[in-house]
Amino acid sequence: EWGFGEPSYMMARPLQEPSDRLYKSWEELQGLAGQLLVLGERATTVCDRQRPLRRWTQENYACRRSIVDLQSQVQRLQRWASMDEIGVDIDSRPILAQHRAAVYALLNTSALSVATSATFAVASIFELCRSLAKRLEILRWHLTYFLLQLVLQDAKIHYHEYCCTSGEVLASVAGSLQTNATLVEVGVETGSTSAELFELLPQSVRLVGVDPFVYDVPEDDLSTWEKDQRKMLSMRYDADWLEGIAKAAEAIYANANAADRAGTAGAAGASMPRGQLWKMTSLEAAKRFSNSDHSDLPADLVFIDSDHSEAAVSKDIAAWLRVLSRGRGRRILSGHDFTLMFPGVLTTVLRLSADLRTASVQGLRGTGSTILKLKLARVEANCTLLRTQFGGSNSRRIIDTDRPKKP
Repeated sequence: EWGFGEPSYMMARPLQEPSDRLYKSWEELQGLAGQLLVLGERATTVCDRQRPLRRWTQENYACRRSIVDLQSQVQRLQRWASMDEIGVDIDSRPILAQHRAAVYALLNTSALSVATSATFAVASIFELCRSLAKRLEILRWHLTYFLLQLVLQDAKIHYHEYCCTSGEVLASVAGSLQTNATLVEVGVETGSTSAELFELLPQSVRLVGVDPFVYDVPEDDLSTWEKDQRKMLSMRYDADWLEGIAKAAEAIYANANAADRAGTAGAAGASMPRGQLWKMTSLEAAKRFSNSDHSDLPADLVFIDSDHSEAAVSKDIAAWLRVLSRGRGRRILSGHDFTLMFPGVLTTVLRLSADLRTASVQGLRGTGSTILKLKLARVEANCTLLRTQFGGSNSRRIIDTDRPKKP
């Protein structure tokens, strides 16, 4: 499942060969880490963990053998981490080298080499496996975006260490904001990200969730690919299912506010609940933020993960940029699913990046903080390249070239 839902890279010859090579490196690490976890679980069953201070060399043969197997597996991981990138594109070597070095550092800081008991040895292995799982997730995304950059060669992608869920990444980013910041999640759906944010964010950060729990984008605004995609995900547009997730989201916000009121600090303020769920569209919520009656609720970080069609994404970004332009201090516009699976998101963000680098957009000017640095003159050339590589004569096109251009 290389890319976890991405369209097959066999659709584009420039991506097929590097994808296979990079996937091999990723799969090797995944296999070695998986074997380490299996060996750790085996050691748990054969070693007497009721005696945590007993030296593992005094354990029965099966336990001693399992600890030796764990040490041997760690050595295999060390060999993987110290390998040279033979036969790999020179451009991708720095990315793989960065992650191999990170894995090597994890192995060297593992407590397995100094663990004197089987209990401590197994505990150190499970901690190492958790760190390797996080490293695998970061590596998977870095390689995915490197492949994307092979197609969009003018795009400058900054590879960061944020991981792994949306909630975890947003909580990390929110740490750079001012005290009493407001985070807006546009597209709540089941509320899983909101629940995670309530758990991870400081009490002083307020969360506003926005979701109408109704999907009403006209089919005329969708490309051929987006229409097909909507059919595949038809369950997510079922009225009964939407009603059910709306109730679940309401419960998450109600529980978070109840817990906040029961707390001793009440840092979010007595007049303003820590969490608010606005059952309205993205554009309605943006207009409400811009209303003078809500000047006490500025948006500091906006996370867009709502309708992924190009028509909806374009309107969402434009509306929330206007909201962010009215604030003070550090403000961040963020989003989800910038991948080949959602071309509407991909192309809209590329256009936005080009605009921010060349002109003023609703009071905002492009700076070095822009994720993608792209020259406006090359955007259409890149889109044409995407059409050529992923469209062709196939009716399920990544980008529908028959759609009229919008201003």
